[in-house]
Amino acid sequence: MGNILTAKNRRFVIRLIAVLAWMTVIFLFSAQDAEHSSKTSGVVVEAVASHFVSGYKTMKPADQLSVRSILSLYIRKGAHFTEFMVLGILLTGWLKTFTRRLVPYTAAFCIGTLYAMSDEFHQHFSAGRSPQAFDILVDASGVLCGVLIAFLAARLIFRIRGLKS
Repeated sequence: MGNILTAKNRRFVIRLIAVLAWMTVIFLFSAQDAEHSSKTSGVVVEAVASHFVSGYKTMKPADQLSVRSILSLYIRKGAHFTEFMVLGILLTGWLKTFTRRLVPYTAAFCIGTLYAMSDEFHQHFSAGRSPQAFDILVDASGVLCGVLIAFLAARLIFRIRGLKS
């Protein structure tokens, strides 16, 4: 019996596995309780403050706390945005396996945004965490950015290939 999976089907399956793996990563981050999530981001916040905030190490503890609070907001929202931007890129790559039309871009955005909504709902069941409507907007913005990156990359590749022929 010959090989059942064509090259296109293999790409489809590999890209689907990448999407599902990344969705699992997002799910696992959302499953963390508030204390564990805060510790994880706290390590990043402290490293950023120590390396990029001038005079941070010599500040009064109250001032350091203020810096960490501000940085924490941006780092946590940036992490949300980034993880969903990657999801947008992966979804677009998976959905574009079989067509070059614009439908995969719209579908990737819709699927990614629905996953963002389910992610916030999932956080409701993690100790000390709660769903935030603003996080859905941040996540959906990340998905949209990822879809746009995939779109621009596809256009660039198309142009480069067109110039070579």
